[in-house]
Amino acid sequence: QVWQDHCPHRGVALSMGEIVNNTLVCAYHGWRYNEAGKCVQIPAHPDMIPPASAIAKTYHCQERYGLVWVCLGNPVNDIPEFPEWDDPNYHKTYTKSYLIQASAFRVMDNSLDVSHFPFIHDGWLGDRNYTKVENFEVKLDKDGLTMGKYQFQTSRIVSDIEDDSWVNWLRLSHPLCQYCVSESPEMRIVDLMTITPIDEDKSILQMLITWKCLRMLDSKTLESKLLTEYDETIE
Repeated sequence: QVWQDHCPHRGVALSMGEIVNNTLVCAYHGWRYNEAGKCVQIPAHPDMIPPASAIAKTYHCQERYGLVWVCLGNPVNDIPEFPEWDDPNYHKTYTKSYLIQASAFRVMDNSLDVSHFPFIHDGWLGDRNYTKVENFEVKLDKDGLTMGKYQFQTSRIVSDIEDDSWVNWLRLSHPLCQYCVSESPEMRIVDLMTITPIDEDKSILQMLITWKCLRMLDSKTLESKLLTEYDETIE
């Protein structure tokens, strides 16, 4: 579980408190909460049984792929599948977290709009000399939306690989998670993009990146190039 950062007594941030004997102690009046979020002791009235309403709001959470996933309601779907993350044949890394001045759904809409690549990401994800978007497949089923296979101008990220036959496809199985595959005969890059809403106008974006080369390339050099491209693309 994760907790709302709010003491039900006086509204103080519970994150200001401390852990004592497996209970969370509020910094303001010392109210103690057990693992379920229920108040078990009020120091000012040690003989009183805390009221049933003295319970911190908690949410479902699970750790996977090195991230903490939180659901504010009752979970409807499982966490997105990302098998490459645990596959020893793939290298893996994280980007930093980016604060985006846009709503979460606006960020997702932007990532699906490949026609802006040549103009906003010229030299990385696109080329202004190649602006035409060829037809690609879009499928919507019970597992979500799948989009591909589509191609765009090869970026500098793979300048060490003399191969222009890159094909891309992506899947949205959750509203704010995107699983994207870019592959050629010599390399496969798979990433999972997560978007966390902060409010109506701000979001946090993070990418988990995996890659596999079918010929020898320096892993650290390639990781640096990957992170550089993702950083410059998002910034």
